[in-house]
Amino acid sequence: MLTDRLRQDLRYAVRSLRRAPGFTCIAVLTLAVTLGANAVVFSIVDTVLLRPLSYRDARRLVVVHDLVPRIGRVPTSGQEFDQWRKSARSFEGMALISSTPMILTGTSEPERLETARVSPALFPLLGVSPALGRTFRAEEETAGRDRVVLISDALWQRRFGRDPSVIGRAITLNDEPYTVVGVLSRSFHFPRVERLYSMPVAGGSPELWIPFVIPTSDRDENSFACIARLRIGTSLEQARTELSTIEADFGRRITPPVPLAADLVPLKDQITETSRDNLLFVWAGVVVVLFIACTNLMNLFLARAWTRRQELAVRAAVGAGLSWIVQPILLESVIISATGGAIGAVIAYVSLPLVVAIVPANVPRLDEVAVNPRVLAFALALTALCASMLGVLPAVRAAAVNVIDAIRGYGNMTRHDRRDRATRRLLVATQVALAVVCLTASGLLIRSFFNVLGVDRGFATEHVLTVQVGLSPTRYQTREAKAAVLSVALERFRALPGVTEAGLVNRLPLNGVATNSLAVAAGTEDAPIPLQERPLGDVRSVDPEYFRTLSIQLTGGRLFQTTDTVRDVAVISRGMAARLWPRQDPIGKQFRLALDPGRLITVIGTVADVRAMGLDVQPSLSVYLPYWQGFLNDVAFALRTTGDESALAPAARDIIRGLDAQVSIDAIRPMSDVVAGAVAPRRFEAAVLVLFGVVAVLLAAIGVYAVLSQAVVQRTKELGVRLALGANPTRMHAMVLADAVRLVTTGLVAGVPAAIAAGFTLRALLFGVEPQDSVVLVTATGTLVVIALLAAHLPARRAAGVDPMISLRSE
Repeated sequence: MLTDRLRQDLRYAVRSLRRAPGFTCIAVLTLAVTLGANAVVFSIVDTVLLRPLSYRDARRLVVVHDLVPRIGRVPTSGQEFDQWRKSARSFEGMALISSTPMILTGTSEPERLETARVSPALFPLLGVSPALGRTFRAEEETAGRDRVVLISDALWQRRFGRDPSVIGRAITLNDEPYTVVGVLSRSFHFPRVERLYSMPVAGGSPELWIPFVIPTSDRDENSFACIARLRIGTSLEQARTELSTIEADFGRRITPPVPLAADLVPLKDQITETSRDNLLFVWAGVVVVLFIACTNLMNLFLARAWTRRQELAVRAAVGAGLSWIVQPILLESVIISATGGAIGAVIAYVSLPLVVAIVPANVPRLDEVAVNPRVLAFALALTALCASMLGVLPAVRAAAVNVIDAIRGYGNMTRHDRRDRATRRLLVATQVALAVVCLTASGLLIRSFFNVLGVDRGFATEHVLTVQVGLSPTRYQTREAKAAVLSVALERFRALPGVTEAGLVNRLPLNGVATNSLAVAAGTEDAPIPLQERPLGDVRSVDPEYFRTLSIQLTGGRLFQTTDTVRDVAVISRGMAARLWPRQDPIGKQFRLALDPGRLITVIGTVADVRAMGLDVQPSLSVYLPYWQGFLNDVAFALRTTGDESALAPAARDIIRGLDAQVSIDAIRPMSDVVAGAVAPRRFEAAVLVLFGVVAVLLAAIGVYAVLSQAVVQRTKELGVRLALGANPTRMHAMVLADAVRLVTTGLVAGVPAAIAAGFTLRALLFGVEPQDSVVLVTATGTLVVIALLAAHLPARRAAGVDPMISLRSE
């Protein structure tokens, strides 16, 4: 009996929806798009932030940092790592990691690959087994036995065609033979190495792994990342306390003494640290849009229930029970929500790869993102929530309908109608409040984005082509060998038609860190200056024309000359000069770099500060060394042209290939593309929130239009009476517009404080703009008012055009 009635009500609900195709299509498509968007964003958030890492018992994996007062977390050194392994009892194992690019040659086009140097203990520590072959052995951590390599599944497919016989094969890396001992599985996902550090370093996603052998000369360099696994039953705080005790003792024994400690961060938190806030804000935005959409649809369902009040009253009059009245309405919401959810799941499945492709590369774990059962369960829960939101309130309103009033169809609104109208106005006010939050957040991020673009970079990008190459440290072992081939390349680049200047640098601005080194003014080496007060220099190797090519202004002294080949000289930025010699002329003064403490370097010039690490990051404390004396493995040429810089790309490639066919060409692109890549995360965040803001405003406008249209329909007879008694149609038009303004103002009263609060939560993403920026707030509120008035214009015209005779005759 119950099943028969449910089947009958289901058929009735389907027929009812088929009789209203416009309403049904709008409701289904709105839910499909918003639920699909939520599923896509949730799949990314779930993979990056919520799901455990794909390692054995990943919650016990931590990253270990040195902790230096007034500096914070810094990388560790080989000496400290040895001390930890020997003395610490809180860990099952530890592994040291760093990144170094290596050039693969011999199989096809030379290719520079991100290579991770790792302790052999890393893979057992992570609980990772290879798909083919083996991982490293403990004895391969020693020089002479370290010429073995593990390769990623992607590299195995791309360069070796998934040939199983690759195990045991010799490959050439940096012109030296290495033996492939294993292929890691497709399911193995290792983070970008730079994510393991709490300071800017170079290091992407590895495709090669080699055993970690630290030269004796580098064991005291703080250059390495450390992953450890806590023992079962050991808390993070216990391990941190033990390591800090070891570090404090170590810090007392170095010269000068440094009050060192240790800090431990869960591996997942370390990897996701810089992306967490961004993803959560995007997720919040898409959830808000879904809520606005559901609020809008709830309004439509209420309006639909109001238009069917006589039908429902007749049902009640002939003896239908309460369940017979509300069940069809609930079933309609279930049908629409289920259909929208199913289509949304398809949209999510199809669009997820496209969305992942445009997400900035700095978001971790993107290669693990997929529509999985967790995502489908989330989508199903959201669909059920939407069904309840859409169906319950209209059903309650339908159950409370007055049978006599509904059948008679009174000309004036009944108490039930007024309560229904108040509910719908409250829903629209909520939409407006949420829309102003979305618009304000979008406006703040847009202003931040343009502030970043407009910041003084310290260098020019127009008509500049960049050519990034990798030199094999084995083929070019000495600075003289590197300088010789680079000088020939510069001569050939300068001879190209249309090239006015050509320079080189080991790392382009905005392309990651070059080489970090403490700088110490001569005479202060033994001074009791705390480590944290000594400036950390961004060391870049350049030729003299590099400054002219990128229009980096010379502010004092001179640039490099050919006569400087026999002198240790440097050009430094104004910021570095101010740190080393406050309020003094730095020209002629001398300093040392911790990377090469035996060299006493003389300052011959100063240049303007350059935002080398990011446009939203303070200018670097830069030290520029002549390339014939500097630290060069990576090289980027910059060519200033008189025309289209991209047209020179083929000629530039030919020049590099003509010099050395074994040099890897990593990228040839305009400098403007380098800048675009640096601001890509901000552009993505702004674009996503702008999209959400536009959708929220449109939905709010639709809500205003629907409420006012329904109000005009409900008050048609009242308006007819007014017009028959001589009321001015213009006044009727203004009355409806004033109603729209009151409706929007109600939403703004709640929305503006919420928007200001949202701005403060966005503070970490803002640049050059305050969270309560008045221009953004005024623009957002003004936009909403204008759009609401436009949405109210058609109902206002309809109200002014009511025919009094037809209205009175219908009474």
